[in-house]
Amino acid sequence: MNLLIIEKSDLLDIRTALVADDRARHLIEIKKVKLGTEIAVGLIDSWLGKARVVELQAKQVKLEIIEQAEVEREFDLTLLLALPRPQLLKKVLQIAGMWGVKEIIFSGSEKVEKSYFQSIVLEPQTLKKHLVDGMSQGVNIFLPQVRVEKHLKQALELIQNTKDKFLAEKTAEQKLINFYVHNREKSNYDKILVALGPEGGFMPSEIDAFVQSGFLMFNISPYVLRVDVALSAALAQLYLARSSTINGI
Repeated sequence: MNLLIIEKSDLLDIRTALVADDRARHLIEIKKVKLGTEIAVGLIDSWLGKARVVELQAKQVKLEIIEQAEVEREFDLTLLLALPRPQLLKKVLQIAGMWGVKEIIFSGSEKVEKSYFQSIVLEPQTLKKHLVDGMSQGVNIFLPQVRVEKHLKQALELIQNTKDKFLAEKTAEQKLINFYVHNREKSNYDKILVALGPEGGFMPSEIDAFVQSGFLMFNISPYVLRVDVALSAALAQLYLARSSTINGI
């Protein structure tokens, strides 16, 4: 836990918070906090700051918030992902939480098993837990929103008005940075959508649907990657491209 994530329901008042769940257990048993210990804390979708432990009980920790600063999202990033199998889904949610993703749209695909949509990982509280775990690791306060569409067609309809859309595809020749450099005068890329398929990639007909919807294809690896690895690679490439463009490289 690099950042204690709190919600408005944890606040007793504007300067005091009380946590009494797994977060308290982690603070007591893993972080071994004591009275007076100062920790990094963040209020979901609001501020980053620092808090001091002022009361310790067996299963709860009371905190005095001593610093806070409002934080703005750097840019809006939406992910459109073929729904992965449950164990990988947990990792994907954590990665999205780490990287400050704004929205995740999970979609069906010809290679996505229908049983994946029945996974308990998709239950709201379980989704949130894995997202918050990632946020805590990445020191990010922005909670991604999640939508699930069983059919790719409906998922593509949701994002039809998004301007800057990219599909990670093994057969593509361009890297994401190439589009940023060549189009820097046409777009500031403040709202971006990145799509990734299942481990074997989207079917040709599905790739055609993406292209018809205005997606540009970019390559992250010549190899077949697990979804969580592909997502990390794509996000790293995205941030490198943004940094290069902003710095005029």
